[in-house]
Amino acid sequence: NSQAITSSTWTYTAGTITVGTTAWTCTGNFSGGGQTYYAVTLTAINAGPTVSGNNTFTNLTWSGAGGSAHMILAGNQTVTGAYTRTAGGANQGNNIKSSVTGTARTITAAAVSLTNVVFSDITGAGAASPFTGTRLGDAKGNSGITFDTGVNKYWVGNTANWNTANVWATTSGGAGATNNFPLPQDTAIFDANSFSANGQTVTANEFGQDAFGSDSLPAIDFSTVTKTITFLNGHTCTFYGSVTLSANVTISGTLTYTYGARGAQ
Repeated sequence: NSQAITSSTWTYTAGTITVGTTAWTCTGNFSGGGQTYYAVTLTAINAGPTVSGNNTFTNLTWSGAGGSAHMILAGNQTVTGAYTRTAGGANQGNNIKSSVTGTARTITAAAVSLTNVVFSDITGAGAASPFTGTRLGDAKGNSGITFDTGVNKYWVGNTANWNTANVWATTSGGAGATNNFPLPQDTAIFDANSFSANGQTVTANEFGQDAFGSDSLPAIDFSTVTKTITFLNGHTCTFYGSVTLSANVTISGTLTYTYGARGAQ
């Protein structure tokens, strides 16, 4: 068929699927049953989608703007055409992760289009491997993907949320820009140029749930901050590097931290 089918949740149970050119749009989880599909668009954002079964697609697209978004793979996926995830801003989390931490899932694709995506326990394979894109984050356990090199990012935002636009710079006291938002492999530095007065607050608000169901944060270094500040944690946080504190920093909020670098931190 050349029809379009929209479903809140797709679960394959039994029978025969005639692929043809049927385009599927699924707004929830997609349990494909290891079958072959034509073009599938997944639109679930914050709570999914979870893709189950070792499925084959002509094209697979994860759409939607989405902040704090994650796609969970409970099986290996083959895409004979293009695998696409390009929506969302640089300061919005778009995580693609395995359903089991430490167990890699493979995406075999002929082509990819990837922007602002963080991967965890994902193996890139096929003609598109190693996968490339814009602002690709490494939340560990990955292979076959070319990630941005980790660099220092400097807070210049005074009191603000972690994912506020234009609060991160590439140099101390430099100009803030949304595209400077730190990836898991970066180091976030708070120093003498980060705050103009004492008593200001950085709120680690929700950003892109990672493989641990936590907000993905890089290594953080408070050692050179000169003003007294509060680091307010409103969510569970996973740090992908070491955390260096300071007597000038008060930690407040829900203190649930996970360390996800899978090595000494």
